[in-house]
Amino acid sequence: MKKLLLVWLILININSYSQIRYYPLDGNGNEMINNQNGTMGTGTHTPTTTTDRFGNAGNALYFDGDDYIVIPVTGLTNNVFSVSAWISIDNYPGSGQHQNLLSIGTYTTTDQSFGVAVDQFGHGIYSAGYTTGAEYRIFENIVTPLNNWFFYVATFDYDYVRLYVNGVAVDSASTFGVFPQYGASPAAFIGARYPGYSHWRGKIDELKIYDYALAPNQTSGIAELSGNNYSNIIHISQENILSIKRKGQFEISDSQGRIVKALRVENENQEFNISELALGLYWIKESNANTGAMKFLKR
Repeated sequence: MKKLLLVWLILININSYSQIRYYPLDGNGNEMINNQNGTMGTGTHTPTTTTDRFGNAGNALYFDGDDYIVIPVTGLTNNVFSVSAWISIDNYPGSGQHQNLLSIGTYTTTDQSFGVAVDQFGHGIYSAGYTTGAEYRIFENIVTPLNNWFFYVATFDYDYVRLYVNGVAVDSASTFGVFPQYGASPAAFIGARYPGYSHWRGKIDELKIYDYALAPNQTSGIAELSGNNYSNIIHISQENILSIKRKGQFEISDSQGRIVKALRVENENQEFNISELALGLYWIKESNANTGAMKFLKR
């Protein structure tokens, strides 16, 4: 029986950052690392497919102000974590309102949650709630222009919450050693704090969640890898056969960032047999190059 090889473009540094969730948002809420698939909102609350930052149709999702995706909360109620995504907003929320990119927690008047949002002035906000009722917010110090793609990273560790935009640190706030509290019955949503409240209006793509706080150099590395689409030179044409059009040296890494195969391309359109690779998620990129990596899933 033939094994199916699926290919996506991925825009992260292939060194492992303990990534625990990856939602490509290529027309659905499927999760590609731990099979923690999301469920799209029903009826008029379903996000629709749209173009990504490269102009590729169907490779991102558009949330129109009442859409959302429910994702499994298992493994997400951590004391230390990071969230990253490509975003584009097409309208600022009303005064005192927010648009939530991602939220995790129990949504009542007493239980708290954390979220990444945009306020009515177009500022990026990262907020974390606690049982004391305190809520720490950090703001991007520039207005986020409408209808432009930006790469957001929010991190939380034992000391600080931090926000990065396009690999640049824009703000931080002390946590005073207080861990986030998620409440008794936490849930998790993409595109809303919860259905009916703080919905996203705009595009979301390549949402990732990590189980520890990314360092500043790691966030900049992720952004730097965002500009190259390898799909025009790398092709998987049939079972276990990988073809590369350009001469050079390439490497394949597994989902933990370990290099599992080195490839030397001496001829254009040279083919390689990758049958020895186990089933799973892999990235391929040029060796020693700060360029994008292409992801493929062998299953």
